[in-house]
Amino acid sequence: MSFPADFTHRMTAQLGAEAPDFFQALTGVPPVSIRLNPFKPSQRFQQDVPVPWCTQGRYLSERPSFTRDPFFHAGCYYVQEASSMYVEMIVREHVDVSGVRFALDLCAAPGGKSTHLRSLLPSQSLLVCNEVVPQRNFILCENLVKWGHPGIVVTRNDPEDFTQYANYFDLILVDAPCSGEGMFRKDPIAVKEWSQANVSLCAARQSTILESALAALFPGGILIYSTCTWSEDEDEQQVKRWVDEGLVEVLSLPVFDGIERNDYGARFYPHRVKGEGFFISAMRKKASTDSILNTQRRKSKPSKQKPFGLSEDQKYLAGDFFYQRQGDDVWAMPTHFKDLLEDLQAGLRVVYSGCKIGTFKGKELLPSPEIAWSIHRKNSLPFIPLDLSLALQYLRGEALPVDPYLKGWMLLVYEGYSLGWGKAVNGRLNNAYPKEWRIRMDVNR
Repeated sequence: MSFPADFTHRMTAQLGAEAPDFFQALTGVPPVSIRLNPFKPSQRFQQDVPVPWCTQGRYLSERPSFTRDPFFHAGCYYVQEASSMYVEMIVREHVDVSGVRFALDLCAAPGGKSTHLRSLLPSQSLLVCNEVVPQRNFILCENLVKWGHPGIVVTRNDPEDFTQYANYFDLILVDAPCSGEGMFRKDPIAVKEWSQANVSLCAARQSTILESALAALFPGGILIYSTCTWSEDEDEQQVKRWVDEGLVEVLSLPVFDGIERNDYGARFYPHRVKGEGFFISAMRKKASTDSILNTQRRKSKPSKQKPFGLSEDQKYLAGDFFYQRQGDDVWAMPTHFKDLLEDLQAGLRVVYSGCKIGTFKGKELLPSPEIAWSIHRKNSLPFIPLDLSLALQYLRGEALPVDPYLKGWMLLVYEGYSLGWGKAVNGRLNNAYPKEWRIRMDVNR
């Protein structure tokens, strides 16, 4: 693999005698890593090698066919690059999660860090996950839905839109769009698209995003900034700007072998650590008398909505939930997030919240696929156990034979983990697995 000349010159100067090992590592085989879902514990991958900086992270000896693994579709784990799992160390070291009521992942797709944060935060914390690009937002929703925790809101807004929520969030993660140098080993297209001009363009965009994030962060709150690049313009210089302006203080980061730390964050190089290229920094916002960055927290207004009435057999979730009807769709949100949700809906484009319960067709409420993956779904819901062969048939969207005495909506379950719904009619199970998520016959990965 050949690399752009400007990139080669810069990294050679940056790494000196280590440069040959660095470039050799970029031509090697990427490690395979996953992160287990603590809300859906299973024995899958439990015995594999742990990622040192992530409790639920695992290195795999080879890449299996994730698409043909029902545990993957059930949300029992997330395929994630190991370096980016270091976010956990910052949260454990510097964030009092018991005091986090409101967290934001500002550039959230495809959802790796969002699902990770949701695993680390307590149930009383609401996590807002934002992605402005529609197709990437769709993928984000899928991954969060399968993770199964209802304490989430997905928005599709420009980062600047969050400045109206001044001093609102206790914790903000900005995994910024970048030039993608750290993905060169995994993505040859990133190599072809790289240019110094794009590095400069990304740096300007990152600065704007961070400005919006700091406006929305409560003084004393933590801002985690990360990229998958080694450009100082996109990494240290972004942090330095806010340090020089007196708005933040940089926090120390936990030590692990191979991770390079400096005054502004930590760098991950593929010849030093078992992972891809990565930069991460943790900052605490200082108090200020500025009209935007002052110490007065924005307050959410008391809810005026009345809960939408459902019969007990239509409340597919166990727990204290508030139900909303929007058009023909019905949504459930933990009741203690009611005011916060309505405050977000008043100023942002909310595309998903809590757990979608179903869609009315006439007087019948058709259950939504999201219920199947929810960690709060009732244990009393009717289900059909599947072996591996039948589970894969179901995930491909095929109809399944069932006992003629079975009638109505059934959950399809593989080794105790729900995959989705089907409707039993006259000895046939009509498949209700979402078409856009089905396994294609030609998929081999």
